[in-house]
This record gives sequence, structure tokens and C-alpha cells, in this order.
Amino acid sequence: MTILFAGGEDADFNRLGGVSVDTVTSAARRPANARCSLKVASSARGDGWQAVLSVPSSSFWLTAQGYILDTLNTVSASASQLMAFQDSAGVRRLALVPQLNSYSTLGSLHWQLVKLNAAGTQTILATSSSGITGNVLSKFDVFINYAVAGQVQVYSGGTKIIDYSGDVTTDSATALASVVLGEPLAEDSGNSIYGITSTYWSEVIAATTDTRAMSLATLPPAAAGNAFAWTGAATDISEITLDDTTQIISLTAGQIAETTVTSTSLAGTPGIVALVLNARAQKGGTGPQNVDLMVRTGGTDYASADIALPVSLSRISNVWSTNPATGSAWTASDLTAAGFNVGIKSVT
Repeated sequence: MTILFAGGEDADFNRLGGVSVDTVTSAARRPANARCSLKVASSARGDGWQAVLSVPSSSFWLTAQGYILDTLNTVSASASQLMAFQDSAGVRRLALVPQLNSYSTLGSLHWQLVKLNAAGTQTILATSSSGITGNVLSKFDVFINYAVAGQVQVYSGGTKIIDYSGDVTTDSATALASVVLGEPLAEDSGNSIYGITSTYWSEVIAATTDTRAMSLATLPPAAAGNAFAWTGAATDISEITLDDTTQIISLTAGQIAETTVTSTSLAGTPGIVALVLNARAQKGGTGPQNVDLMVRTGGTDYASADIALPVSLSRISNVWSTNPATGSAWTASDLTAAGFNVGIKSVT
């Protein structure tokens, strides 16, 4: 199994248009697992939160918790894209959209799976077996085999609502590189929406194995850990809404900054398939040009392979599928233990 993406906060995604971070609408997320939800309430079709996969893939699963705020009355509105799957060039190749028609309630609309070419022309592949559910937090799972003899399956709340087999490709594209989590409807110059729908996202995972039993628990930085040699403080990197004016900085290779984590989301004994550490980083004109992401467990630091720093602030990530101290699957007690840290090390 490969984790291609895991994230649920502002810093994990690229912002596209009219999006914001929501910490107020607790019904739109599972508060035990997520500190916030990622809101889309835009006047432009196609806006949303972009999750970039670690490598382009032709076969993978996606899961996310979604909440569609239904405040709509009878309107004629323009369909946006609840989910869109892009290639490496940023061309949207597959999307989940609502039907284009007039409706009296959100539930009277059904999802449609469409494929798109580089010109934006869409072909309807399938229509869902049930309507769109509003004002309920739902787990969406999507399986994609992106091929001429391909397949797309869509689940909502564990129920399969789309199962399409056939050619899902356009323009001879062979792989998908990112996912944009958007909204069903958007206001544009041609249509007016009287009570616009907002959509909220959290707990996003893309993997090469079935995600229907997966969920994401966020363990944010809490306080300075075993070592903290970078300039700055743990509070500079623990904000919920991204603030690039607060940073920690290393000018010398070999410096380590570690933090403890808030692990209250790990109540009980959940099975843990991987630990994913995300950071937002960039290199300067001089000084360290690489970093290692780190975990500290059992009193020992374990570093990732060197990660080349980007020239502008961007997401970097590392996945530990097992506990490096034991070689076995992670347990909740590993991550809640005193002395467990996450961190970063500057490298020449």
C-alpha cells in the first residue's frame, strides 16, 4: 500500500479561488479527528482545495469527509465540480458534478460522473443511483482505474452510488496527479443562486488500496520537544489557518526542531496504517538546501531520506508505514507516549 496524500488542514493543500478555513461549523467535520474543515463557497465554477499526489497514478482510491450545506430554494443554477481529478499539466480529466437542470431541493439532483478533454468538453459517463444529500456529514470514497478499459466507483456514506466501467480517459492521458475538492454549485454571470451552497471538507486520503475503512486523525504540534535549535517557536507552526509570516528558520545544516503533538484524536485502540508528516518549507539563497522530516519514538530520532527544498513555500511530506523503532505497525500508544515527537532537520 502507498499513501499518495493525507491531509486535512490549510497547509496541506493548494488554494484555488474562493476557499477558506472553518473552525466554527462543528457539524461539518468530526471534531475528535479534525481541528477545522476546508470550506468552498465560491462564485466561480471549479474553485476548491487541491491535493497533489506524491506521484501521478493511474489506479488509486480517494476518501474525504464532506458536508454540503443545503440552503437552496427553487433556482436554476450552474453545476460546479464537487470533485475533479487532474493530470500533471493541471487539465481536469474526470469530475463529479450535479445534473444540469432546475430543481426544488438539493436531494432531487443526482451526481454525474463526467470525463473532460483539454478543451473542457465533458462527456457524461454515469449518473448516481441516489440524490445529493445535504446538511449531513458524509464519507465519500472514490476508486479510479484510469484507463481505456477503466473503472470508476463512487461511494457516499458507504453506499455505492456510481459504478462505471469503460473508457474514462481523454486525449491519451494515462495518469492523474491531483484532486480538487470543490462544491456542487456556483454562482456565475448567467445564473443567480438564492441561498448559495457551501461545502466543507476534512480527513482527505489518497492511497493505492481501498480507503473505505480509513479515516484521518490530525496530530498538530503542541510544544517544543526534545530538541528545538531552529529560530522561532512551536507556536509559529501550529496555527490552524495558514500564516506564512510566522515561520521557524535554520541557517545552519544539522539543526533539529522537534515538537510534541496533541494526540487526543487517538482515543481507544485504532488500527494505524501509516504516520504521515507534512510540512511547508522552502530554501533560502544560501544555507541548507535540503531537510529531513523526523519522528522521535522510543528515545531515538528517525529521519526520512533527504528532501530537496523548493524555491517557494510548498508542501513536503514523508510517510512511515511502520514504527521505525520496532519495524511493526504503529499503535496508538506509540503516538501518545511521553517523548514522542515530530520534527525537521536542516541538511546541506
